[in-house]
Amino acid sequence: MKKLFKYLLIAAGIFAVLAFAAVLTLKKMFPPEKIKGIITAKISENLGREARLGAVDVGLIKGIQIHDFAVSEYPDFKAGTFLETKNFTLKINFWPLLQKKLAIDKVILDSPQITVIRNADGKTFNFSTLMKSPPAKADAPKAPEMAKDEGPKSVSLTISQASLINGKIEFVDKSPEKIKLDLNPINLTVTGTELDKPMALDFSLKAAGNFKGKSVNASVALKCVVDALAQRVNIENLSATLAELSLDLKGKVQGFAKPDLDVSVSLKDFDFKQISRWASLPKELSLSGSPAVNLSIKGLLTSFDCDLEADFSKMDIGYSGAFAKSGSTPMTLAFSGNIKNQNDIDIKKLSLKLSGFEPVIKGSVKNIQSGNPVIKIELGSGPFDIQGLAGMISAAKNVQPSGKIGLKVSAQGTPKALTYSGGLNLSGLGALVDKYSIEGVSGDVSFTENQVEISKLAGKMGVKDKGSSDFDLSALVKNFSNPDITLNANFQTLDLGMFMSDEKKKEGSDSPKDEKPASKTQAAYKGPVIKTQGQVKIAKLLYPKFDGQNTSVSWKLAGVTPILDKINGTADFQMGNGKINKIPLLATIAPILHSDPSALAFTKMGGHMNFTNGTGRTDDFQINSPVADLYAKGTVYLPTSLPDMTLTAKLPKGSLGGTMAEFSNDAEGRPTFAFKMKGSWKPVLDTSQMQKKAVEKATDEIKKKAADVLQNEGKKLLEGIFKR
Repeated sequence: MKKLFKYLLIAAGIFAVLAFAAVLTLKKMFPPEKIKGIITAKISENLGREARLGAVDVGLIKGIQIHDFAVSEYPDFKAGTFLETKNFTLKINFWPLLQKKLAIDKVILDSPQITVIRNADGKTFNFSTLMKSPPAKADAPKAPEMAKDEGPKSVSLTISQASLINGKIEFVDKSPEKIKLDLNPINLTVTGTELDKPMALDFSLKAAGNFKGKSVNASVALKCVVDALAQRVNIENLSATLAELSLDLKGKVQGFAKPDLDVSVSLKDFDFKQISRWASLPKELSLSGSPAVNLSIKGLLTSFDCDLEADFSKMDIGYSGAFAKSGSTPMTLAFSGNIKNQNDIDIKKLSLKLSGFEPVIKGSVKNIQSGNPVIKIELGSGPFDIQGLAGMISAAKNVQPSGKIGLKVSAQGTPKALTYSGGLNLSGLGALVDKYSIEGVSGDVSFTENQVEISKLAGKMGVKDKGSSDFDLSALVKNFSNPDITLNANFQTLDLGMFMSDEKKKEGSDSPKDEKPASKTQAAYKGPVIKTQGQVKIAKLLYPKFDGQNTSVSWKLAGVTPILDKINGTADFQMGNGKINKIPLLATIAPILHSDPSALAFTKMGGHMNFTNGTGRTDDFQINSPVADLYAKGTVYLPTSLPDMTLTAKLPKGSLGGTMAEFSNDAEGRPTFAFKMKGSWKPVLDTSQMQKKAVEKATDEIKKKAADVLQNEGKKLLEGIFKR
């Protein structure tokens, strides 16, 4: 034990002697005044600026320490201070000093402050003169020369660590933009400076200022390892916190000329109120809460894989009162694909998940930067329950939708010449509109950019608490610019009143006021012109003015527009066993028919109509009733809905007697009355036929009387002649 202690004392003594020798060597090589002279001269020579140094301490432990170091603005301190630091320290390796070799181990810059000034021209800065050789100053100090035995034999710049502590950069803007920015504090530690070995960086700063009249606050931190020889950067963490959002980045970059990336980015703490200061968001859009966004990038900048996941579940999202998602409703967006040359995107998967609705897009978008990219995508969504999604749409809340919808779409081409096709699968759809409902609607719908086809859609429709009835339909719409529509439908019961307001129903059941002719100066129609054909069959049809059984309507029309003045084609209407309610005709003919003026029961109603340039003509429309048979002939001009028609009512044979029957009976002995409807739907009795018959009757009576007179008087005359 004593020997060990003795050896330790000897070692300590040797070390003390070596340390003393190292200190003497260091002070001999770098006397404080010479250090000041060297630094002052070099700064003046290389930067064209003045340097100011405080005390210079030299020691084995503290190394070379320069206090209160400062560099002036160009050309001297009268123009201001460009850089100043509390302490500038060089830590020296111990063993090389014994051989009069200087090896700098650590560099520490304590509390440096830099003032960066942008000049009024907005283009030059106070450091611009550092970019070019400064003019030589006649009175510039010269670096003191060292004796051969004073200087170090060699200087090693292998710095194991360099540190910047509590730095500050103040940006002063004298240009019209008046940007203000302070970076404080700035901390930087660089470990390892040998080019053949990795170098570790630990950097952080905080920023505050004003840009374009808006306050800016941020903090940045970076930890990474740079391997210059291998051209590789490993990023342990890069974080940035702003008022608008927070960012975290991790990963690695291989290759400096052509970077090969493998990084992941996390974005969170979004504040859309702060973001809206820089980017204009639609006024109708409301956003609160923050999404969580994760992004990964792998590959070269010319071709890299990208994966993105964005979670909006904790956000409240609304748009103009039409859509609202609460922060309790899950919502995510995901993307996986490849981006080439920042111009082409291959979409492996782009998906949205929102309350059971999960559409997925696959495909590609090429030549994005052209302004007219080439698109080839497929979109699909399995059957989803629309009730959850509809709960976010204000217009759908009162409709109470239910059921499921499946969707599939493919599209290709450019935005200026896009073709697409797809289909919808509807299953058990239901809705309640006011008091009217549809239930269990199922079927398939297919579509392209210029066509929609419903192969068969079936379900129930009716009135709440009053039951519902079955229906099915098929339809085809082609050429959207000038649609060609085919419709075939079957209804068990159809109440047309469900498409009318209560006010309209009341108007429809009352006798209308005198019609007024439509304006003759209606503007020319410039929209699409429709062609349509089809057939609708209704087992029971209800309407405020009539109802009936086994209704059939078929048509083939062209030139259909809202003005109705170009319609050409044909239509056929048939109905059996029904009743007509409260129309002007009934009130007019009721006294003649001795019938109910408010209703007319019939066994059959129907006829055929031809349309030519908006005018419909019928020659065979009839209503068969136990009370009378009604026949209509003439025209209706559709744009004004005004008729030019003759309505003939034929009563049963023997239903009238006396003079009325005598003057109104037709050849079959049926009392017949004609009514005119011209410019109005109010029928006016046409008495011309009865007047004609009365004249004919009177003529017959006169002829008969004359014959009797001639016969009697002639007989008397002959008898008188023969008696003579």
